[in-house]
Amino acid sequence: MTLEEMASALEASGDYKILHRLVPRAQLNMPSGPVRTALFVDVETTGLEPTRHEIIELAMVPFTYEREGRICEVKEPFHALQQPKDPITPEITKITGITDEMVAGKAIDWAQVTALVESADLILAHNAGFDRQF
Repeated sequence: MTLEEMASALEASGDYKILHRLVPRAQLNMPSGPVRTALFVDVETTGLEPTRHEIIELAMVPFTYEREGRICEVKEPFHALQQPKDPITPEITKITGITDEMVAGKAIDWAQVTALVESADLILAHNAGFDRQF
């Protein structure tokens, strides 16, 4: 069985969440003019209320794109876990796949996050309305 076949079988069981590593590619398309930088962001939290719950995972992928939207380069992804003040509930672990053991002693480097955000001309998120609150 190939790795992809094994991953598919595990995911199909419903008992596993398989994460696939995003491999940066130096150049996807040669730009034909000026490029801009964008940042795709995904946030996982301990709940739905920003005043009560915390970020436990932050993933960001910077990339360059042309004005017309064509992606030119996918840069080095950023990924970090953060140990929350309170234990992660079983419901959140079921949704995110993140356990207390995974985040134990971990902290997000907010200076690095700030540098990535400030360098972006555009920020994208799967659920921006939710993520933005955190």
